[in-house]
Amino acid sequence: MSDFADDEDFGELGNLDNRPVWSHDQAAGLRNLFKVKQSTGIAFMSTAADVGKTRLVARIGLALASPQSSTLLIDELGTDLFSVLGTGFRFDLVKALNGDLSLEQVLVSGGEHLKLLPAAKAVAQFALQENEGRRRLGQILAPTWRNQSFVLVDAQVMPSAGHPLSILSRAVNYVVLVVMGGVPAMTSSFQLVKRLAATMPNTQIQVIVSRCRSEDDALTVYANLAAATAQHLGVEIHWLGWLPADTSWRGATVSAHGCGLADQACETMASALRRMVSGQQGGELGLSSLGMESELGGFSAGLG
Repeated sequence: MSDFADDEDFGELGNLDNRPVWSHDQAAGLRNLFKVKQSTGIAFMSTAADVGKTRLVARIGLALASPQSSTLLIDELGTDLFSVLGTGFRFDLVKALNGDLSLEQVLVSGGEHLKLLPAAKAVAQFALQENEGRRRLGQILAPTWRNQSFVLVDAQVMPSAGHPLSILSRAVNYVVLVVMGGVPAMTSSFQLVKRLAATMPNTQIQVIVSRCRSEDDALTVYANLAAATAQHLGVEIHWLGWLPADTSWRGATVSAHGCGLADQACETMASALRRMVSGQQGGELGLSSLGMESELGGFSAGLG
């Protein structure tokens, strides 16, 4: 039985013929402009509170960071990402965008091969000055972005009926949707997939299921959501993993050396992300295509 109350919440997307879509030629030209090389951006999103999303971003970031894969974590929400990593920050990306500081002065070290970027104030400014935000991001952030192996964004779901991602987050290659079971949470996750399909149709969506008692329960939640998005939206979503309940995570800072159940799950999902990016199709991911077109051109949508 579906976790959804009824099919009323899953109406057709409607006529999307007029939606703005980056062509392959446009995306390729913009990537050449930035000379992007093997940089993978991933936005982590959720419509529910208390699903552990910020801790997931932090712990997966720690697992990905290595001499072979420098990693940048971007915080669009405030201080939580820094808190769970046991550090703080003085400045926001907005200081670099406004020309008050260099980006290097804003970046925070999160450990070896890991950098952190606070961006909550910048995201608020983007919402009011979208075109200028694109231009300044292209100038200030793109050079640092392209030199990272991974860029993980603890993303804010934008509240308007338009694009669900900030201008900054639209640069990602992939979206990871952190979901949990129950009709209200599943319905809001479906609606978020609907918004993503309308605005970023070429961006692949991965799913992490949180707050489940077992992997079987998590797979059931995923299967119900995947069936609904496929049937009603024509959108395929992909299983990335699940986050078990882990009391050792409550109120504690996350560490690359953590060995609890949640830590082990994050290490497994980090490995899955590496396989996904390298083109090794892990069985649990069920990927049909890799190397999706990046929206990094969103930094400079006004060009061309």
